[in-house]
Amino acid sequence: MEHWIPVLWVALSIVVLLFLTIYVKLHSFVALLIVAVLVAFLTGLSMDQLVSAISKGAGNTLAGVGLIVVLGAALGQLMTDCGASKRVADVILKTCGSKFLKWGLLFIGSIFGTAMFFEVGFVIMMPLVIGIAREAKVPYMGAVIN
Repeated sequence: MEHWIPVLWVALSIVVLLFLTIYVKLHSFVALLIVAVLVAFLTGLSMDQLVSAISKGAGNTLAGVGLIVVLGAALGQLMTDCGASKRVADVILKTCGSKFLKWGLLFIGSIFGTAMFFEVGFVIMMPLVIGIAREAKVPYMGAVIN
């Protein structure tokens, strides 16, 4: 029976996490952190082990995401500097026109989105959206929000 207790804690933590995010409307990161601390105490981790585990896990995650975002930003800047963003903007405007600009951006975003992580796609798409909005003479946010 002793080997089922960790499974019970995990099941309980999932229920608590869903409750905190759906009903309490707590931010996902804060809810996940609260649930992680709860499970750590339920499984008997000491405070030192808990702090070490959280900092190691958060550090590894942020290091991986940070690298992806930096490389994505560099690629986005290269696209802007070499004129690729302008060329894509011209083609989208020529093909879609100002009236269907959002559909063109949706199509390009789908192409970028299938090939890379969200963060990288977002960082690459922002200079592109700004370039398209400038060419179409529409507000930046107006190009992407209805």
